Amino acid sequence: MTEMKQREPELAAQVERTITALEGHLNLMTASPGAAIGSLDVHTSAAMALRTWAEARAAHAGNLLSAEDPEQLAKMRHELAELDARQLLSMAMRKSPCVARWRSPVVAR
Repeated sequence: MTEMKQREPELAAQVERTITALEGHLNLMTASPGAAIGSLDVHTSAAMALRTWAEARAAHAGNLLSAEDPEQLAKMRHELAELDARQLLSMAMRKSPCVARWRSPVVAR
């Protein structure tokens, strides 16, 4: 919960309000079960937001863990090398006078 407060303070506040509501409801159920009927007003948006946050964190953790797999790491390195090569090629083509002449329209005389 501490990490969530630092990274997602609004979500942490929603979760804490939901927990407080649940605690109050449980206390009321223990003290007077009849009075507890219909007294719980838990906001499902907090639960949905928490689930979405948890799924995003799990996906991010999966990405980090996949980098430890030698095959996946090799695949990611190959993809990065290919992207770097494309970027270098693009920069070289912009600077090349041959490419500049090739791109320029032919003027009829």
